[in-house]
Amino acid sequence: MPRRTYKVSLYQATLQQDAPQAIQNDLFAHFAANPPVVQQYGEVRYHLAVNQIANGIYRGELKRYANDDLPHAGIPNGPERELEMQAHEMTIERNHFLYYQNRKVIVWQENRRSGPVSALARYLSSSLGSTIAFYPVLTRQATLELLLQDHRPKVLEFTVARPLNPQLYQHAPDTNRVMNLLAGIGGLTGSFRISANGKGIRGQLLDAARAITLGRELVASGHASIVRLEVEDLDHPIDLMADRLKSEVTVNTQGRYPIPQDIYAALGGVKDEFEQELVGIFGQ
Repeated sequence: MPRRTYKVSLYQATLQQDAPQAIQNDLFAHFAANPPVVQQYGEVRYHLAVNQIANGIYRGELKRYANDDLPHAGIPNGPERELEMQAHEMTIERNHFLYYQNRKVIVWQENRRSGPVSALARYLSSSLGSTIAFYPVLTRQATLELLLQDHRPKVLEFTVARPLNPQLYQHAPDTNRVMNLLAGIGGLTGSFRISANGKGIRGQLLDAARAITLGRELVASGHASIVRLEVEDLDHPIDLMADRLKSEVTVNTQGRYPIPQDIYAALGGVKDEFEQELVGIFGQ
């Protein structure tokens, strides 16, 4: 049976302070009585399938439907043919995930052909009528360094590629501005260094909340290759791409997709792998 390796990342859900208590208590409970519907953003459609498998634990799949171009099929140095679909059909890609309500942590199967975790955030925000965001769970050491009041950010540096569907980031204002800037001038990638200091100016600091939020949003977007924060009183930057909880799993596949029971078991294994780190971060 063929096998395939997938990257897996851990993110934490963040809700607005005035989010309804029912959503704060259980992010996915809404869908028990209200089956998920198809949401369309631009040319792309998404549909959520989610099931509660234990108290406060959910297993889900986000499907992406699009009119992507199909490759040709053939043999090396031989004839090839075009793959065809019916006029009403669309290509399908998918992300699988496990969600743990007690820590609001999602274990997310990365799939660049499908969508970043921000696609799920957009879907939930539209369905629940309240803004939802997912930020990467940093390592315990990086979390402590960011939480310490003595280590406030001086510089934010990042490299990001323009997404194919910028509408996914409408609920992330600063990230949306970056993406629109790239799109507006026809750029495919951009590298940015935002500093509070300049020639003759030293000792200034960035707005900590906005700088950290933007950095986390860029990581969650799935389109950033570099996201670093330089903070005061530390002689090394905090790398938001590297200093986060992530892993890889290799599972059996059927066609181009992982076998569901195998990928969910592997995602649960990743959560168990990081359990001690999660206890150190969340204290439970």
